[in-house]
Amino acid sequence: MERNSKTSPEIIYALFGNEHFAPACTPNIIVPSVDEVLFDLKKHVWLRYPDPSLPSDGKQRESVMVSFLNDLTRCSWGAYADENLPLPVCARQWTVTDSSRVLSNGDTARVTGVALSDAYLDAVGWADILCDLQMAPKEDHMPDLLERLSAGAVNIFMAQEDRLFHVGVAVAGNDFQIAYFDRAGRVLSGTYDIYAYAVSFARIVMGLTVLDKSYGGKDTSIVLRDGRRFVTVGGADYEIIETLSITRSICGRGTICWRCRRSTDDEDLVIKNIWANARRCPSEGDLLKEARGIAGITDLVCEETVLMPDGRPRSTTWMRDMCVELYARSEQELRRLVIRPYARRLQEFSSKEELLRVFRDAIDAHGDLYERRDLLHCDISDNNVMIHQQAGSALRRGILIDLDCAIKVCSVPDEPNQGFTSKRTGTVPFMACEVLWNYPKRGPWHDLESFLYVLMTVCASYSGPSNTPRKDFDIRTSPMGPWFEGNGNRKWRIMHKFNDTDFIAFLDSVFDPYFDDLKELVCDLRTVIMRTWDPETDELQMASHADVLAIFDRHIRARQAVHSDSPNTQVKTGGSPSIDGDKGLGRPKRKRGGVQPQAPKGAKTRASRARDKAAAASSSEYSDDSERTLVAHGRPAKKAKTVADTESFVVWERSPDTGRLTRCWRRRKAVVLA
Repeated sequence: MERNSKTSPEIIYALFGNEHFAPACTPNIIVPSVDEVLFDLKKHVWLRYPDPSLPSDGKQRESVMVSFLNDLTRCSWGAYADENLPLPVCARQWTVTDSSRVLSNGDTARVTGVALSDAYLDAVGWADILCDLQMAPKEDHMPDLLERLSAGAVNIFMAQEDRLFHVGVAVAGNDFQIAYFDRAGRVLSGTYDIYAYAVSFARIVMGLTVLDKSYGGKDTSIVLRDGRRFVTVGGADYEIIETLSITRSICGRGTICWRCRRSTDDEDLVIKNIWANARRCPSEGDLLKEARGIAGITDLVCEETVLMPDGRPRSTTWMRDMCVELYARSEQELRRLVIRPYARRLQEFSSKEELLRVFRDAIDAHGDLYERRDLLHCDISDNNVMIHQQAGSALRRGILIDLDCAIKVCSVPDEPNQGFTSKRTGTVPFMACEVLWNYPKRGPWHDLESFLYVLMTVCASYSGPSNTPRKDFDIRTSPMGPWFEGNGNRKWRIMHKFNDTDFIAFLDSVFDPYFDDLKELVCDLRTVIMRTWDPETDELQMASHADVLAIFDRHIRARQAVHSDSPNTQVKTGGSPSIDGDKGLGRPKRKRGGVQPQAPKGAKTRASRARDKAAAASSSEYSDDSERTLVAHGRPAKKAKTVADTESFVVWERSPDTGRLTRCWRRRKAVVLA
């Protein structure tokens, strides 16, 4: 928040200028009207303002401040009522609060403060707070108060989906300052003496209590009718049925997804409420239009940019145009996209068979998007691979959502089509190692690597289907923890450098036992995505969609065969046409181009990370092909003439005592030639 903090001395007047108040009841008029009641014009002091020396342990200082602010609010409302001017439907009041906040150092602090909310509430929670005010006895405590306000703003944005921005007030001794929060960060006013700038302080209180809630940051385009929420997009009214997801941080896109429905039909749709980069071209809506016709990719129904009352796009620029640091101005504007179909979260898979089908479908859709539309997704995560219930069918399929980070790919001489980006995009735990190293080129193999990380994260985070959480396990403190910190070197060491024995031990340490029978699949995917060497070019071969789909198909069919052979097991496989039809297996394999990634200091370049042939041979232990076959990927092994000529290969058997998979050697069946 401090890195995204700006200063604007004009912020108070930008939010609550005289033009927003009735001419007869501006703050310049209200302050003299309360002479000898709340303010002494001769001495130029507030009469009921709390003494900073009052103790806060018993909430005495906060209680006196609440009385003072409520008196000023009542005087303002009275002046409006005397002039027969419109007032908010519901009165507002200040109350003492006691809240828990997570500070920037990670500590959780219990904080006493003051909050503005609608009047007559039995209890005030984060969902009710219209303004957060923090107090301290001395002026040099102002930085601590701003940190508390920032922590509180996170909770407010999380609890209030109709927040466009939020205003907090810090009062340290006799100094006050306001903090404005939006999706681009924080804007601070100057620090002012509450007596010398009495009108400015009254301007803040009146703006928050007398004016419409939109002046305090509420989105009035989301309306409440008979206890139900509605929003209008593209001229059509949509009822918000359910909140599907909400971004936890303030800065960024601030994405909120709602399950919605039009009154004209009963189809469930999704509205994506997002603060998008105004400079980005093409926009996500443009990319979704371009992706139409690709099975497994969401379809755009309509899109619109939310407008301000003056007709300008609702953006983060209006406040920062007045900031001192104009060179770092952020340009994000609020857009709403209506998307079909409505889908379920990945962790709601009903069986491991369905989980694999969902991944298979999403990877296939990703390949079609790349091959047919020259688009690369660039943000494969557990939130963007979802499960869709097909109409008129019991079979659920996988879809790929969110093209907000997608890029166009272009032809590169002697290399597969790639895209270029000047910054890291994606979700940190699932980013490919080269992306974490800020490698500027993006290819489909980077997203295929991300698919693998998503699968591994699911296997580590859940203990079964239907969103069954894993107990007594925190993935952030597990051996996978560095992935959530963006440690590309640690991830590369595990995924590329670990031999097969060490990698299985790593999976044993993080996977829930429910997913033990998927370890062989994960090993095969690791081999083809990150450890397949091409001896002809002496380069690490970049995986293609066909390579990865073939592995999923082989394992899905093997599971289907096991279930069909077991008389006591009845599992619906769904007869997936994408599996039975081998769709997409004709896509060409990709090889790495000549440009090497720029790894950080201490990380080895790709050329120096080349394995010798002996090390390369060990990468094939989890494939049903011979070791030599996997190293020279795509070439069939020579058939053995006798049993003595056959090669040994590794298989995995489950121990009846421990239930764990153990490795043992088998000799491949010989094909005896006549």
